[in-house]
Amino acid sequence: MPLSVSASVEFTDNHFADTLSLGVYLGGTSGAGATFLWERNAFRGLDFGHANVHPDATDPGVVFGKAGTLTSPLTFKDNQWEGGASSSRA
Repeated sequence: MPLSVSASVEFTDNHFADTLSLGVYLGGTSGAGATFLWERNAFRGLDFGHANVHPDATDPGVVFGKAGTLTSPLTFKDNQWEGGASSSRA
């Protein structure tokens, strides 16, 4: 079920660490007016480790992934990526 037209989803002040692939994957769908904000989160220790179990696996080379069906704006503000700040809009 898609988010409502006016829904605003915020992810703030979280710590994402020590995964073997992506830091975050956002799937599903959303309504035309929905928005997503990622603010003041910390991402560290994101070392690709799937090759240990699946030798043919390849590193996606990203911290954040999303489904192509999710077309709402995603805003990244004042997040820390292994000690470096980053702000951008996707």
